[in-house]
Amino acid sequence: MADSRRRFTPTEQRDHLANVRTMLAWVRTSVTIMGLGFVVAKFGLVLDETSGSRRTINPQLAAGIGTALVVVAAAILVVAIREFVAVSRAIRDGEIYFKWWAPLTVSTLLVLVGIILSVYLVLSA
Repeated sequence: MADSRRRFTPTEQRDHLANVRTMLAWVRTSVTIMGLGFVVAKFGLVLDETSGSRRTINPQLAAGIGTALVVVAAAILVVAIREFVAVSRAIRDGEIYFKWWAPLTVSTLLVLVGIILSVYLVLSA
């Protein structure tokens, strides 16, 4: 992390602030995915309770998908924290830092989440 006693140039200040904004965007994304996981898990229970004798959805499937979404969101947050620290160090050291695999991995995970949710919605209809 940056030493708070050191004076930063205006460019370094902008870079650090941009890094913080990026981190907060990842936090918002993770919280949203966690919320979606919670809704998916609880929605399965609600449908199970209100469906009466006919079963429209497997509550264990809903709970599994919801839990998986929460785990994916936590993993995204871990990656975001690591990237935030690495970028902060690079800014401090005057280096350029970019890892192509982090956004690609997170995007791939989100595509998989979308596919899983699509299959879930088709099965529950």
